[in-house]
Amino acid sequence: MMQKYMFSRSLCLLLLFVSACGPASQTKSLDDEALLQQQQQATQFIDSGDFLAAADAYLALAEADGARADEYRLKAAAALVEAADYNRAEEILTLVEKDDEQIRSLQKTVLIARIALARGDARTAVETLGPEPVDTAPGNLKSAWYDIKAAALEQLGLWREALSDRLTLSTLPGSPAEHSDNNAALWQLLEKLDNAGLEELRAADAPAGAGWGELALIYRTHMANPKNLKLVLEDWSARYPDHGALAEIVPGLIVSSEELATRPQNLALLLPFSGRFADASRAIRDGFVAAWYDSDDANTRIRFYNTDSLNIIEQYQNAVSEGADFIIGPLEKTAIDRLLQQGSITTKTMVLNYFDGDLNNAAFESVKPGVNFFQLTLSPEDEAMQVAERAWFDGHARALAISTGDEWGNRVLTAFRERWQELGGVLLEHAVYDSETEDYSEPIRRLLNTDSSKERTRELRAVLNRSIHGEERRRQDADFIFIASPPDIARQVMPHIRFLRAGDLPVYATSHVYSGQPDPVRDADMNRILFADVPWTIDPDFYHNRAKSVIGQTWPQSAANYQRLYALGYDAYSVIPGLPGLAADSGKRFSGATGNLYVADQGRIQHYLAWAQFVDGLPQPVVGSQP
Repeated sequence: MMQKYMFSRSLCLLLLFVSACGPASQTKSLDDEALLQQQQQATQFIDSGDFLAAADAYLALAEADGARADEYRLKAAAALVEAADYNRAEEILTLVEKDDEQIRSLQKTVLIARIALARGDARTAVETLGPEPVDTAPGNLKSAWYDIKAAALEQLGLWREALSDRLTLSTLPGSPAEHSDNNAALWQLLEKLDNAGLEELRAADAPAGAGWGELALIYRTHMANPKNLKLVLEDWSARYPDHGALAEIVPGLIVSSEELATRPQNLALLLPFSGRFADASRAIRDGFVAAWYDSDDANTRIRFYNTDSLNIIEQYQNAVSEGADFIIGPLEKTAIDRLLQQGSITTKTMVLNYFDGDLNNAAFESVKPGVNFFQLTLSPEDEAMQVAERAWFDGHARALAISTGDEWGNRVLTAFRERWQELGGVLLEHAVYDSETEDYSEPIRRLLNTDSSKERTRELRAVLNRSIHGEERRRQDADFIFIASPPDIARQVMPHIRFLRAGDLPVYATSHVYSGQPDPVRDADMNRILFADVPWTIDPDFYHNRAKSVIGQTWPQSAANYQRLYALGYDAYSVIPGLPGLAADSGKRFSGATGNLYVADQGRIQHYLAWAQFVDGLPQPVVGSQP
């Protein structure tokens, strides 16, 4: 998933700082007045946005004034980058000679990194920038360096690292517009962090970072209650009177909160309350109602409709005729397919599963993804892709995978493999185990190639005709193992991995590895597994723990078995007012019970999950980069 990123300033800034750094010189072929006129003309081209003409003007100056040729070439390259003529800019930069002047070298480095980032090669951009600029570097040049570095890190999904550079950038000199843009980019990064990351930022020594972290946590806690939010923000503002967020971010939070509090008046929940999905539907319903109670919105009315693939069109029309202005459901894929293929979307609708077809097809004329139609679900394929992204951003390149051989395992493995290879990773080998035979040792031996070391020992015994003690050795070319399995299988797989001397390999998994209920005795064998899951399940500081606690007390058995579906129902209610804003801005996030939500193609509401690792048999939130 390509991440949206933003620059807090234009490349025109680079043009300004390059012109400010050039050494004085004498004119070779133009007199001073003619040279000054040509410089002014180049500046006018920049001001008017004609960057190609500006580049030509600077190249002419480079020909005319050899002593300052590199300065003008740098200006020309910067103008060409602004005009998106990257190939020509690179050609000119090759003419800029290396010398002992650190400033000019840094100028060239920043431009090369900017070109790499513009081409989507964020990793090369980061490598090109190298170590931080020296303290004596001009402030605007340092600002450009941090801005490009932060944008590159964000494109890589290294949000915490990008946030650190944005915080540094906020302390450097700059115009009000530049600081405003940086603050907007900074807030966008804060929206992507989980609560554990924000808590760590709030506890940091740096006052600026602490203020940002606290502000983000305040908004997440009170976003649906504008009255409470205003009161808490007044206290925050008094404690951070000079904070950069005061002028623009804080007023925007209040407006967003008021928008979130403005909900449709008549909601219809279409779920299969009978049949095989009845228990799951009741969990979604109860999470939905819990969010309604939490919102304290007495004006919103909810109607429930028992639907299946046979009556979905009739029930959908009943909901519309009875005044629904927003419909949630259906849940079953077959019901969604029938509704879209044989019915008509006449009211804003959010289905609770993915439609596998292309909604841009002319056959779905009434469906406008991101406008009147959205898709919200908990997809194991999405989780597998996030595992691939996390492993890649953690620096791994070569993977081993273990999965069940059933339809679910194949789906998860396929999603992981496709995303992993898209990122550039290599899947060295994949093992499938048969959960019915409960024989996990042989597939894992094959995966780790320990059977090869045993075969070599047998061959030596036969050749030498003597007893030889051989020690099983696992393969050394893998960086990590991906496990796609439920907890009862993972509890048995992990001891085999350790027994075969692969306990040092990092192990990643989807949420399915965790039952959702703390069980330190049975889960002790899963220590060190890193897995993605919804905040509702693994985050002890989840800001809607009150609703979670009430559900646990009211329906203790189902709460244990259907935690993630309660979270899905909670978000299905909570996210509704924010959908227009999320659909309009793919970089915008809604902090929900199932993760940080955003609207992607086809109106799909996707989740950035939280991360946890088993420690002493208990899942502990992991603070770190999120893809």
